[in-house]
Amino acid sequence: DPVCQAGGKIILNLLLMKKLIFSLAVFVIFEGCSSVRMFADGDTGSAYDKTRGNFIELNSGEIKLAKNVVYKSPIVGKPVFVLDGGETFDAKEVIAYQVNKVYYRKYGDKYRYASRIIKGNINVFLEYVSTSEKNAGNQFYKDALYIIQKGDNGPLIALHAKALKEMVEDYKPSYDLVKGLPGYANKGKKILQAIELYNNRKM
Repeated sequence: DPVCQAGGKIILNLLLMKKLIFSLAVFVIFEGCSSVRMFADGDTGSAYDKTRGNFIELNSGEIKLAKNVVYKSPIVGKPVFVLDGGETFDAKEVIAYQVNKVYYRKYGDKYRYASRIIKGNINVFLEYVSTSEKNAGNQFYKDALYIIQKGDNGPLIALHAKALKEMVEDYKPSYDLVKGLPGYANKGKKILQAIELYNNRKM
């Protein structure tokens, strides 16, 4: 029956299209998560300052220890840190803080902080940045921004191969891994290995 044959072809095409859409959706999900999972082994619980409990560090380098450290970011007014007894500090005065075994350091502007996920000769920090896509109905997404720092006092710099090359140029095994990467590269096995080797080197 020609009608049945035509109907069968339509159903088959619909099933194939549905399978293709599902495959594309899976690819997009995993491709979109690749940057989030790049440092999946990083753990804030092993990258905090184990010599101290909760504290804030002022721009001057002074450490203020406290049983409780609360970061308040009101809709109206400036973000502040409140310590035991109500002692308050404007966030612009605080370069770093630690709460519940998670260490945060200021990055970018005076009110942004990133959590440290790897501690070593090269520290790695993570910040989740909200982005909106106009083509998706102005929906908001969380995008992982990785940040690196050489030593504990160096500046925090967004992770990309150009910055990493400069940090590891004094250690050939790490440098050789990334020297051929384009400057804008910000993920991949070679970047992971270069940081791991550099952190395991004997200084």
